Amino acid sequence: MKHKKKKKEFHDLLLPILLILTLLPFITRLIFYDSGLSSYPWFSDQGMVSDFFSYYKSYGFMILAILCGILLLFYLPLHRGKNKELISFIPLAIYCLLTILSTFFSVHYSYSIVGGIGHFENVIVLIGYAIVILYTYQIDKAEEDYINITKALCIALCIMAIIGLFQAIGKDLLQFPSILKLILPSEYHAKFLNQTKNLLVTNAVSLTLANPNYASVYLSMMIPFLAALMIPAESRKKKLGYLVLIFVLMILLFKTYSRSGLLAIFLTGIVLLYFYRHQLRKIWKQCLGLAFVTLLLFTGIDSFNEFRFTTKIAATFQSFQAERNHTDLEEILTTKDFIKIRYQGKEVCLSLIETDASEYQLSFTDEWGTDITNLYNRSSKTLAVDPFDELEFSIEKNVDSPPLILCNINDITWKFSYHKVLGYQYINGYGKRDSLSPVEKSVFTSCEHIGSGRGYIWSRSIPIMKDTILIGKGPDTFPLVFPQSDYVGKANNCKTPYTLIEKPHSMYLGTAIQTGVLSLFAFLCFYLIYAIHTIKLYRKASFLTFTERFGFGCFLATLSFMINGIFHDSSLQTTPIFCIFIGLGMDINYVLKKIKR
Repeated sequence: MKHKKKKKEFHDLLLPILLILTLLPFITRLIFYDSGLSSYPWFSDQGMVSDFFSYYKSYGFMILAILCGILLLFYLPLHRGKNKELISFIPLAIYCLLTILSTFFSVHYSYSIVGGIGHFENVIVLIGYAIVILYTYQIDKAEEDYINITKALCIALCIMAIIGLFQAIGKDLLQFPSILKLILPSEYHAKFLNQTKNLLVTNAVSLTLANPNYASVYLSMMIPFLAALMIPAESRKKKLGYLVLIFVLMILLFKTYSRSGLLAIFLTGIVLLYFYRHQLRKIWKQCLGLAFVTLLLFTGIDSFNEFRFTTKIAATFQSFQAERNHTDLEEILTTKDFIKIRYQGKEVCLSLIETDASEYQLSFTDEWGTDITNLYNRSSKTLAVDPFDELEFSIEKNVDSPPLILCNINDITWKFSYHKVLGYQYINGYGKRDSLSPVEKSVFTSCEHIGSGRGYIWSRSIPIMKDTILIGKGPDTFPLVFPQSDYVGKANNCKTPYTLIEKPHSMYLGTAIQTGVLSLFAFLCFYLIYAIHTIKLYRKASFLTFTERFGFGCFLATLSFMINGIFHDSSLQTTPIFCIFIGLGMDINYVLKKIKR
């Protein structure tokens, strides 16, 4: 008589892990909230902004992180004899302490405690990341649990792939009426059901992760993870299933048009090839075939989109060329007595002079202080001095207020007003007056266009770090400490002079500024300890067990995240998943280390 195999009960403590991996990325709902920025001169008086992808994810993650913390409080004392070593977590504990300290000394308490515009990575979220890593590491798991996690993740990836494929053909499921009614609160149905294209702006695959950059980080974590499971898999059926899913995810990665995602896949692929070299020797012909098919797939998709991806890759290398980074307008400064314009390496100062007839006229001096007003032609509005003869200068009269100075430079009109106490001020696109002061720049000053303008953001962000070596400016405060009044820099490198720079486009730079350089060092030490332990353990691994393959896949996913972190920010769309992968990876490392003893 055959005995039925006893079905293993579901491990209840896995639930928070599964929810973060599978449910959290899908949380999408409209919210209007006050950005808290209307009092700043570089932001609109209309402080209300909308969010679809981060606000509710933030609250969802905080609830799950708090749940993990409560469960740990009960779990650790009850399983005192089974608790795993925590020495590797010392750098992470230091990071948490410095994060809390940076909140106490934050430049904006509300942003650090509640969350800032579009990002919502407040102090609770940042500490929650550490709690989730510890929880995922500490909870006892068997191989069956890793299999269940993989199954759940694959189901979530299939759903995400369907959303991505529809976006790839220009049919975003999030804009279908039946889906819109789920992600729009009922009070907004009448107003926004037919206007969501203005709210859900995307020109590439973004999944449910706010923008193509975050989708790229997500996909480039999942692809090497699945590849690590696929190559040594015993079953052909499983290999085929993983392979199909990987190819679909690769198509979506191409459609994000993210160069950093492709770089992360390439570098993690090299690591994968090295560690799986013994397994790959047996199937090298198939591997070459897959590589060839992947290249054809990339070329086909890119040609269908007028080689947009290839053009972006070429532009990356071209952006280092000096002529590509040259800008005619270099600086505009407002002072008590004049407006200084630096254009094509030369300077001119202009001001208003009141005549005896209570009229106003423009006055010009060159960089040596010589009066050159006589070279100004009122009719043509030009100054007969090279290179300023390309520009236009004029006065706009007002009935009830002093006149404005208008400077037309490279098809952008710059308006300036004069105040007896404040002197000359710039009037920005929001109609607000702002003083233009010298802006500190560093490192990337000669290549500000690289990485779709990242060089510009980095060049202005790096100088801030000299004030954040020990303690940062506070979680989620980057938009407040970045020199948002650098209108000239934005005019040269962003869409408009009024573009709000919300994030540094680098996880490492963001951490160094917001929670401090020391906290960044602590976080990097924590990851380095994990990476070194992993490399030592898997250097001679046979990868015969699913646990080994799963653990190595977790390492590849985290490595991809760290590579992407050079070019992209930490976010609620991707960082919680990274935390789960690193917690699972450390857990398996601990188990394998015990076995080898």
